[in-house]
Amino acid sequence: MKQFCLNLLAIVVLMNAVFAEEIGQAWEFDTEGDFQGWETLYFFSDAKVTGGCLQATITGSFPGIKGPSFSLTASEYGFIEIRARVRDASSSRVLWTSSTAGSGFKSYSTVPDTGFHVYRIPLYNAAAWAGEITQINKLEWSIKNAGIGQNLMIDYIRIISIGAIPEIAAFKPLRTVCKQDQAFPFVAIIKNSGDRSADFDISLNLPPALSKVNGTDLSLSHTLLPDQRDTLSWTLLGASVGTYVLTLSVDPGNENSMIDTLQLAIADQYWQQTEFFLSAWSPPGTNDDAYQIYKDANFNHVLSLYQPFEANYPRVEQFEFACQMHLGSLIGEHEYLRAPDNIKPADLTDEQLVVLDTPIETYRTRNNVKGYYLTDEPNALAFPNLGKVVQHIREKDPTRLSFINLFPTYANKDQLGTDTYDEHVEQFLDIVKPELLSYDHYHFFNGYDGSGYFGNLGIIRKWALRYDIPFCNIIQAVGYDVLNWRIPSHEEHRWLVYSSLAYGAKALIWFHWDHEWGVTGSVAYTQLAESIRKLNIEINHLGPELIPLRSCGVYHSDAEPSKPLALPADGIVVSTGGAGLVIGVFKDPNDADFLMIMNKSYENSVTAPIMLRSQLSSLAVFDADSGMYQIRDDYQVSEQGTTFELTLLPGQGKLITFSGTPVSGLGKTGFRPDDYHLGQNYPNPFNPSTKINFTLPRSENVAIAVYNTLGQKLFTLLEKEMDRGLHQVAFDGTHLSSGMYFYSMQAGHFSDIKKMVFLK
Repeated sequence: MKQFCLNLLAIVVLMNAVFAEEIGQAWEFDTEGDFQGWETLYFFSDAKVTGGCLQATITGSFPGIKGPSFSLTASEYGFIEIRARVRDASSSRVLWTSSTAGSGFKSYSTVPDTGFHVYRIPLYNAAAWAGEITQINKLEWSIKNAGIGQNLMIDYIRIISIGAIPEIAAFKPLRTVCKQDQAFPFVAIIKNSGDRSADFDISLNLPPALSKVNGTDLSLSHTLLPDQRDTLSWTLLGASVGTYVLTLSVDPGNENSMIDTLQLAIADQYWQQTEFFLSAWSPPGTNDDAYQIYKDANFNHVLSLYQPFEANYPRVEQFEFACQMHLGSLIGEHEYLRAPDNIKPADLTDEQLVVLDTPIETYRTRNNVKGYYLTDEPNALAFPNLGKVVQHIREKDPTRLSFINLFPTYANKDQLGTDTYDEHVEQFLDIVKPELLSYDHYHFFNGYDGSGYFGNLGIIRKWALRYDIPFCNIIQAVGYDVLNWRIPSHEEHRWLVYSSLAYGAKALIWFHWDHEWGVTGSVAYTQLAESIRKLNIEINHLGPELIPLRSCGVYHSDAEPSKPLALPADGIVVSTGGAGLVIGVFKDPNDADFLMIMNKSYENSVTAPIMLRSQLSSLAVFDADSGMYQIRDDYQVSEQGTTFELTLLPGQGKLITFSGTPVSGLGKTGFRPDDYHLGQNYPNPFNPSTKINFTLPRSENVAIAVYNTLGQKLFTLLEKEMDRGLHQVAFDGTHLSSGMYFYSMQAGHFSDIKKMVFLK
């Protein structure tokens, strides 16, 4: 019997299951001298069938072989399986002929060593794999120079069906910390990696301490076509602190069923952001004068306090700074926590983690210690170690932050350790489980501006919102000839600040402060320090206003109408008079509306006529210099909405709040977001009635219900299709007893739950 040795680089991940394959056509090469119709095409010599293998000597870079004619129905067999030894082959191709679709090909990766490997190549998803397959007209390999003169050996070639194969592509909470009595979204992505359709019976088993608030049924059956994915989403609630096991089973009705388990921790202690985080990248220096200069620049935070802590910490207290203790260096930051060479570091042991305990225990009671700095720009291969460190710190000091900064989008694959930037960020969130997302992206170069700045902001904002954590942008403070950075002007500094705030950043870090290539060592020190000092005043005034706000949308007024960032045709902002602006849309906990409107030009001021799709009754603009709202009454109301002028300096942004009556039936203010959102009921606590706002980015079937603390449904407030936009439902609790209740919203794959209190 042939040996079956699965290649780890095979096209399909087989998830450790044992699959029963059905063979449609096979060439086993078991008979001495019998080629079974196969022949060499080029770059082979001395071909023979011996020892149960087709063998030939490779004489060139692209050797190939050709198979005999046959007839096989493509829809019944979706894979070709080859067991072969091909030394120094970097890639391979299979080419075939179809009676109805002409010819097709599929490339696959090969292992360039001296062992046999099984390659299972999916062809069912290729357009040309259709009708009757009449020939494998070429198997071809790309050979490196060292492989020329070596012997190729093929044990067998088979065209097979493997049936329906379940793959659990994701099984996780969309939170880095699951909090007691706070609902959280949970998803599973199921894929049919086989070549046959099947009804997949899917079941999520929850422990008694977890309950489903809403979402997909816990047990259901879905039909999945080959290569099709199905995303299942639930909103779960953990009533008790602890670690619990969740089990997901997927049964396609054959022997290929699959079970996955997940350990899920429910916590009652965790870091919560209560103030805007403003810092420079490096510590202020090592003496009182340096710390005074830093304080005069209006910073409130020292990002990473280096060792020796006992010498440096008193100065932090003396100048009344908040700080992060630099713990990463204690356990070999470069060796274990970064993986800069794209090589997986050795696993951290419990014994290594213990070295963190003494400084944590020493400083965990100090009020101005806000967290622990771990590392900068780690490769994804270091994420498991970082996850261990974050978890260890969370066990020892759960209410403080572990700070880690990520690469920008212009990092390459070897730096990221993933194929894409989105994969890098998502793996970071799922493996490391941070409570703040931080990144850097430097934009101002000598003679030109970089590309991708707003794109990077958008990606970080997207993931921060999805996992419900704040994000930090590290922005360029200095010029640096080695990296071809130009010295930013005050207007360019301001542009970096307000673009970040318009996208919803809750922390800013200036890069870089101390040392010869920081602000203090720059030839433009006076200019840079004064620019940062002025802007830090504005940031410190804006911070308390921004912390409670939730980003609901970001738009660019100069984007083409068909582009994702364009102003929505039915959004709250109708027009800006042609001015190029970034418009950040926000909600506070009571669903009041806010806009951060920013001038995209760092060269020219602009006075823009802003038209809102609402008939305003009040308008206020926040003055970041004084820290006070200024009431505006110079707006014009018409049947179409409200217009007012807004003057912005180069790169400047202004925070605006307003209230009014909608036009065109858009709800309270006419706000149209780009995301789902369930608002907090208002008033809360309430007696006897309260109102609940929610928003939809598209028309959707919506269900809103009220539950008691046992998870029993008491009332269905809404269950019907609703248009895109902001909506409101009312709830009358006259017949309730005083106490806490939950209300939930389910719309498509979105689900959320919030608490409300009824007081008689």
